[in-house]
Amino acid sequence: MDTKLHRRYKLQRNIALDYLFCALRSFDVSGAIWVLYMVYKGLPLWQGGILEGIYHIASFLFEIPTGATADLLG
Repeated sequence: MDTKLHRRYKLQRNIALDYLFCALRSFDVSGAIWVLYMVYKGLPLWQGGILEGIYHIASFLFEIPTGATADLLG
């Protein structure tokens, strides 16, 4: 009985550690720094937002063809 509780505790702990790992791995401040840098160089904030939007739309649109090409080439 004690080993079941121990395994359950380890499983719960591993799930919590996985959530923490995924959160820390996904923590990316480069986008915010990039926009702040453009504003610092004199670009209005709305233009920085438009450029950020274009970047995200382009990366979304090009991800599908590159993924299909990678699947075909193996």
